[in-house]
Amino acid sequence: GAEQEVTVGSTVTKTDVKELFRQADYGFTAGIGANLPLHLTLDLRYVGGLRDLIRNNDLRALRTSYGLEALHQRSLQVLLGLRLF
Repeated sequence: GAEQEVTVGSTVTKTDVKELFRQADYGFTAGIGANLPLHLTLDLRYVGGLRDLIRNNDLRALRTSYGLEALHQRSLQVLLGLRLF
């Protein structure tokens, strides 16, 4: 699996990152697109995850101590394309 290694002084700590986060998410996608001159297209999409991705209780407690609510997947996608037909 994916491992994270942290060295503090002479102490090395290894953590399997798969134990910290959930492997699956569910969410939604919303977007808009437009056909532009010269056979160009422009699309704008927002993807939002609805599930808290943190699964480990220690990491969840650390997040709460910093005043953070939850960790969700979020992305904004911009596509500029060339229409072939």
